Amino acid sequence: MRTTVDIGEPLLRKARSKAALDGIRMTDVINHALKLYLEGEDCLSKVEQNLPAGIHLETHGQFKLPMIRSNSSDEANVSPQNLKDAEITDDLERHAKVFGR
Repeated sequence: MRTTVDIGEPLLRKARSKAALDGIRMTDVINHALKLYLEGEDCLSKVEQNLPAGIHLETHGQFKLPMIRSNSSDEANVSPQNLKDAEITDDLERHAKVFGR
């Protein structure tokens, strides 16, 4: 089936160049790209169905990220200062092992 699409000039130039280097037609490039795009959605839904219990995907912007929710009612006390303190403690423990102090 024939159709008309508007493709930005830089993207079209890159696609034509790669197609020429690979020895394939632009029609094949576009069909392959569409197939990958559509399979990506199917693949993501399969991933969502097979996630272990307690893990789900949340959308953040254009990305879907795996999230693990805690059953604990305690909230994590994460602040920049707490993270800095944890890094310092980790560094001190690691240096103590290396230098025996």
